[in-house]
Amino acid sequence: MGYTHYLTRKQTLPVREFALFTDDCKRIVLQAVMDGIKLCREFDKPDTDPEITLKHVALNGQGSEGHETIYIPRVYKRESWDFNPEDGMFFSFCKTARKPYDAVCVAIFTAAKYRFGDEVILASDGGYSERTEGRQLFMRSVRADNCPVWDCDADLDNGEEEEADHTGLTSRERTIDDQLIEEQKYTILGWYLGVARQFETKYEDGMIVDNQINGGDLVDSFSQLIKDVEGLGR
Repeated sequence: MGYTHYLTRKQTLPVREFALFTDDCKRIVLQAVMDGIKLCREFDKPDTDPEITLKHVALNGQGSEGHETIYIPRVYKRESWDFNPEDGMFFSFCKTARKPYDAVCVAIFTAAKYRFGDEVILASDGGYSERTEGRQLFMRSVRADNCPVWDCDADLDNGEEEEADHTGLTSRERTIDDQLIEEQKYTILGWYLGVARQFETKYEDGMIVDNQINGGDLVDSFSQLIKDVEGLGR
């Protein structure tokens, strides 16, 4: 089948947690672009942008640097070939073939585990060490207190599980990384969040029940954000 990561999930993911998950994904994409990873919506459409909305997350590497699309919808649409799972969990996967965007796939899957917990189950063709870059990308982007352990790593010894709680960066790399984020990334991210706050979000009992967003405006804003971040490295 080729080098693949697997995500088994509930058919419908919670609205509030999915909104937080999409914010994590935006941060991951921004950091990945800063790291030089070329991303788009579909690998054969390099001029398109990653799609991160309250309905789904969809992105791929560009051209020869891409493979299968990372696609995580909030509501999984059952296909004719889906069996009827007794536990209500549905199987999905992304074959990255170890292309450069593989780290992004690992980071996004890790973010899903971080936000949805037992509602998603993660597995991989690769071993723990093969997903190090993706774990580091997750921690550098999301700045979570810890890095969730994938279900396929649950039987690792304590030493390896403890390593999953850290970014894997040296103290010098951490200092440089912090400076870059403060001086560049969050400046642009702050601009984007300022734009996002112009959209009206309605809450009931702490849950997002409606989001009045002009889809065109949101896509244009995110597209401009990607271009600005790409420009930092020039």
